[in-house]
Amino acid sequence: MKADEVLKLAYERKLHPVLIVEGGNSEKRFLLAVEIAKLLLCGCNSCSVCNRASKIKYGEDSLLPDLRLLYKEGVRDTTVDSVREFLSTVELAPYEARSKVYIFVDGDTLNYSSQNSMLKVLEENFESPRYFIILASNKRFLLPTVLSRSLKVSLGEKERDENFITILEEKIYSLFREFYKKGDLYYLLAMGETISSALEEKERIDDVLIILNSLVSKSDIKGVECEFISDFAFLLLEFWGLRKMGIRPKKIVNYSLLRAYKRYLLLK
Repeated sequence: MKADEVLKLAYERKLHPVLIVEGGNSEKRFLLAVEIAKLLLCGCNSCSVCNRASKIKYGEDSLLPDLRLLYKEGVRDTTVDSVREFLSTVELAPYEARSKVYIFVDGDTLNYSSQNSMLKVLEENFESPRYFIILASNKRFLLPTVLSRSLKVSLGEKERDENFITILEEKIYSLFREFYKKGDLYYLLAMGETISSALEEKERIDDVLIILNSLVSKSDIKGVECEFISDFAFLLLEFWGLRKMGIRPKKIVNYSLLRAYKRYLLLK
C-alpha cells in the first residue's frame, strides 16, 4: 500500500489498528508516522492537538499524552521491559484526543521476546480506537505473527546495504548470545528465521557467512558454541549450491542449522 492511500484511510478513520511503515530512511518514516498520527488523533489542523503533533521532530519525545514514541535508547535491542512500559497506558482512555497512537520508531531493534509481548495488545479490542505504528527499514526484521496482524506501507527504496547488514549482525548476535546463555532452543530457531528472511530478501550469502564467522571472535561466546557456529557457517556454504535447483533459502538454512545442532549436542 502507498503512503497517500494510508493517509486517506487515516483521515476517514478506516485505518487498520496496526501499521508497519518500511523503506525510506528513519526520518522519512517518522514524518509519515507523525502525519498519520495527527489525522488519527484529530485531523482538523487547527486545534492544540494538531498543532503540537505537527511540531514533533525526529529524535524528540511527544508532548501529547495520547501520542507515545518509543526509541531504541542506544541499545542493541528494544527489550520486553521497554515495550511493556511503553504500552503501560494503553488501557487508559484518551486524555484529549479521539484515539491513542503508539509509534515504535526503531522497529528494527524489537527483539523476538519484545515482539511476542506485543501480540496480545495488538489483538485487543478497546472502547476507543488504539493505533500502533511500527517503523522499520525492512519488514523482514519483524516476526511473521506481527506481520500477519498489520497493514503494510512501503516508502519504496530501502536503506543502504550497510545499515541492513549492521542490523542483521546485531539481531543474529543477540539471538545466539541468548541461546548461549540460556540454552533455550527458541533463540536458535529465531536466529535461523532471521537469517532465512535476510537471504530471502537479498540472497547475500557472503554477508551472512562473514557475520557468522565474526561471532566466533566475540569474547562472550566460547567453547563448543564457537564450534557450532563454525559448523553452521560451513554447512550453509556447502548446501547453498542447492539454490540452483530451486530450493528456498529457508530450507537450506534450517537443514544446515539442524545438522550443526546435532553435532553440537554430541560435543556438549
